[in-house]
Amino acid sequence: MKGKKLKGSALLWAICTLLIFMVIVTGIVSLNQQYVNEEINSYSEKKAEYIARSGIDIIVSEIENGKLDEHLKDTSEFNIILEMEEGVSCDITVQNGDKLITLVSKSQNGVSEETVCARLKRSRGKWEFIGYFIY
Repeated sequence: MKGKKLKGSALLWAICTLLIFMVIVTGIVSLNQQYVNEEINSYSEKKAEYIARSGIDIIVSEIENGKLDEHLKDTSEFNIILEMEEGVSCDITVQNGDKLITLVSKSQNGVSEETVCARLKRSRGKWEFIGYFIY
């Protein structure tokens, strides 16, 4: 009589083991998906920052080579939009002072938007890049 009671227990243990295994696998997959989403967002933010810095580098080069002298003489502030690649652009605001130029570069990559700022100073008749700063 005792043997008949235990006959179906192997199937019950197998089902319980499968359920526990499925819960563990589901948890691992969920954590992995969160990790992948965080990596995608981090990549998007870094790309937006690098695009904004590249925009500043381009404008600094233009200013140092004298290609924007006419704009700098005419106005104290103007915008330049650079198309970096298809669907990715960089909006740069140039704020011109007597001996100081402030560049504010904004770029967007997907849902990430980054702002990078830089300054140039006039020294001995030439514009020199000072560096990046937090605006």
